[in-house]
Amino acid sequence: MIRWSWRPIPLVLFLVFSVFAGARDIRNEVRNAPTAGEKAATAAEAGYVLAGVASLVALAARRPWARAAAWTWAAFLAATGFLAAMFWGEAGVAASFVGGAACAAVGAGLVVLAFSRPRRERAGDAP
Repeated sequence: MIRWSWRPIPLVLFLVFSVFAGARDIRNEVRNAPTAGEKAATAAEAGYVLAGVASLVALAARRPWARAAAWTWAAFLAATGFLAAMFWGEAGVAASFVGGAACAAVGAGLVVLAFSRPRRERAGDAP
């Protein structure tokens, strides 16, 4: 279960931003995606929008599955970073891997931070 402190705030802010930005982009991309790769990138983007909404709901309701929803969001974010760079941005494979890795690092860092416990709780000093 998530404890309310400052740690989930960056994740929540990034989730809100990514959900709104992704939903806005999907409306345009669905109509303008002629290739299978562009459709796959748009589907991955839709995945992180849906997983982001699920994460926000789970975090707000303090559900035990909030962590799983956040990791799902991070995975879709990484996939979108790779696929969008390759198919929408027409980048090479190496640059697409870098984009996907950067998105994975940001997503994983935010999830780890949000669900980490303060040092005093890890050491067993908490009441």
